[in-house]
Amino acid sequence: MEFACFLPGILGSELRTTGGKTVWPPTWTEAIGSLKQWKLDALLSEEDLVSVGAVEEVCAKNIYRNLLETIESAGFSRVGGEKRLAVLHYDWRLDIVDE
Repeated sequence: MEFACFLPGILGSELRTTGGKTVWPPTWTEAIGSLKQWKLDALLSEEDLVSVGAVEEVCAKNIYRNLLETIESAGFSRVGGEKRLAVLHYDWRLDIVDE
């Protein structure tokens, strides 16, 4: 079995509230204006947000999608098989030393 692991950089993981509201990445209007106050409060608070995946696209701009598709075109799959692709993610607000 072959295994590829993808880990996005800082700001590269999608964060949601435990209720499912997306806090990061911003929407198109938030990106050109300002984040909604509840999102800023959530990002800056001690509140636990849930990391749900790599940010593949923001405001119609590919962030990691093209890279992931390139890896998949080499035969790696996110759903199993002989060539497995693991897309990792994390709450980038936290200190990795404490984790």
